[in-house]
Amino acid sequence: MKNNSYPFSFIPHSLFRFNRTMMKNAPETEGLNHSQRRTLMLLRHAGSQPMTGIVRHMNIEKGSMTAVVDTLIEKGLVHRERDLNDRRRVIISLTPEGIEKGAELELQLNAYIDSRLEGLGLEKKKAVLEAVELFTNCVEIWEKNDG
Repeated sequence: MKNNSYPFSFIPHSLFRFNRTMMKNAPETEGLNHSQRRTLMLLRHAGSQPMTGIVRHMNIEKGSMTAVVDTLIEKGLVHRERDLNDRRRVIISLTPEGIEKGAELELQLNAYIDSRLEGLGLEKKKAVLEAVELFTNCVEIWEKNDG
């Protein structure tokens, strides 16, 4: 930060730049685009999700998310089923192949991110990890309050 008058409105832009720059040279996964990888990682960590929950987490339009899920279904990585209690709700879950691919992605991503953070030195690496934890806690609070 250049001075103490840093505008709060700049926070989303800075976080977007941080993500884009950190992930700039992330390893590609053959046959999966960015949205497909993110969806697998979300399902790996959050478990089966209703389509509306995935759309909210991914921050993309439902039609675009449907195309992502359709491709993941074709690849045998996820499956779609109707909620037995509410037939309007569609639940997306990882298949055994999706669980395996998600674990592989996570190992690759963890190694890549660790290598990026190592270049900052130990103190800055710790500060980044603390900041990420703080931002994650904020998001969880806002999501809980926003319903």
